[in-house]
Order: sequence, then structure tokens, then C-alpha cells
Amino acid sequence: MPVIDAQLHVFERNRPERPWTGDGSPLAEATGQSTVDLLDAAGVDAAIIVSPWLNYRADPSYAVEVAAKFAGRFAVVAPVDPADSDPAAFVAAWAEVPWAVGLRLMLWSPQERTRVADGGYDALFTALEERRMPLCLALGSGTAEAQLIAERHPGIPVIIDHLGMRGAPTPPAPADPFAELPSILSLASLPNVAVKATGVPALSHEPFPYRDVFAPLRRVLDSFGPERTLWGTDWTRTHAFLGYSEGVDYLAELGLSPFESSMLRGGAASATFGLDRVLALARAAG
Repeated sequence: MPVIDAQLHVFERNRPERPWTGDGSPLAEATGQSTVDLLDAAGVDAAIIVSPWLNYRADPSYAVEVAAKFAGRFAVVAPVDPADSDPAAFVAAWAEVPWAVGLRLMLWSPQERTRVADGGYDALFTALEERRMPLCLALGSGTAEAQLIAERHPGIPVIIDHLGMRGAPTPPAPADPFAELPSILSLASLPNVAVKATGVPALSHEPFPYRDVFAPLRRVLDSFGPERTLWGTDWTRTHAFLGYSEGVDYLAELGLSPFESSMLRGGAASATFGLDRVLALARAAG
């Protein structure tokens, strides 16, 4: 089974030809080639690029270029544009992109959470449900909106980014990073909800292999099951805490069963996002 990183980011240097339209990243760049080099060194076969909101807002064009250039190594999740007046048309167009496997909705602001509750995204959710396209949620405060979406639209695979945790941008990790974990675990009763265990070592207060995150991860696996728990590095957000390979290698220290390991390392991501189609492009091109 291929090893698949369920979330990382790529971006070019800020330049006039493709300027950063958001707040930007503390890293100067994370190109497709440099990312492939990291994957190869760490023994990772493929990854899902989440087009970085902080660099490009809702424009996923660089991520798509990288996925096309390195066929079979990447799939792409694009951010939802809150200003899009026809989300159904966007979903239809995005579904035609060979590397597209899902969308991401940012619920960091109270305004966006209220919009979900008030039905302002219903056209988007209906279009996603018609195609059973996964929706990743970057949660803000609480899980009410995630529960609402999952319950009203059971045909949408809903994926909670980063276990619903908000990590610090630079060390140290938050004092009690898993304080809100019980509310995330309560979503496990909804069969269409999965979680990304992405960037978890950046929540640790210990050096490699980050043993203080093992118990919370075990609670996640026991609640959601290995089939609904997706590992990922969340590179480049975690670069101030650890190297890419460390975000891969700590998995070997978790004491996972063979089945848990195969699911966490890629099986769950492949099934949830339908990656067989994307990875098959590499075989066809080769």
C-alpha cells in the first residue's frame, strides 16, 4: 500500500507573475520539486496538496500545476471562495480537473460559521453531495457547524482538519493542545465524518518521537477507527517545529497494529479521497 501524506502545502516565491494574495508564509517557498525531494527522502509515495489560503487565498492554480507536472505524486484540495456567487458551477468545474479530490472550507471566523448555520452555503453543500466530493473543514471555535453539515448532508465525506486543533505558528506548542479533543471525538458517531491527524507533532512538548501525543492519537483511533483517521505532516505549517522526515518517522513509534498502520499511512486517505484514480495517472503516464 502506498504511503500517502493527507495534507501539505506548496507555493512559489512571492513574485509579480504569481503574487501572494494573502498574509503569506514565513517560508520563502515550497516548490513542487523541493516537495517531491522531501517525499522521496522520507519514503512517502504521494500527497494531497491543500492549496494554501495564506499564500493564494482561493486560487489553486499553482497546486494544480505541480500535480500536473508530477503526475501521480499529488492530488489537490482547493479552498472554497466565500465570494463565489455560483458555487455549484465551481464544484462542477473543479470535478473535471484530473487532480481534484475535494474542497476546503475555512470556518475560522464567526461570520463564516454563522453563514453555515444560516444556510448561506447550502448550494455548495448540495453540489458536493451530488458528487460525493469530500469537504475538509478548518474549524474555528467548536464543532456545531461540522455536525450540522454532516447531519444535513450525509452524502458528503466531511474531514476535520488537524483533529480540529489550532496549533501555534511557532514553538512552543499550546499549553493544553488537546483540551477540545472530546468535542471532536463526539463527531465519530456520524459515519460520514473522518479526521486528519495532520501536524500532530507540532502539538507536542517533547522531542522526537513526541510521546506525549501518543495517548490522544490512540483516543482518536479508538473513536473513529483506522478507516476514518488520516495521517499527514501538514508541511509547511509545521516547519518551525520539526523536519518533514520526523513528521513521518514518528508513526513507527506509535505501536500500531499492521492494519492501523496501513490505514493511517495512506489507506484511509486513499479511500476517503478516491485517490486510486489520481495515482493511476502515474501508471498511465509511465
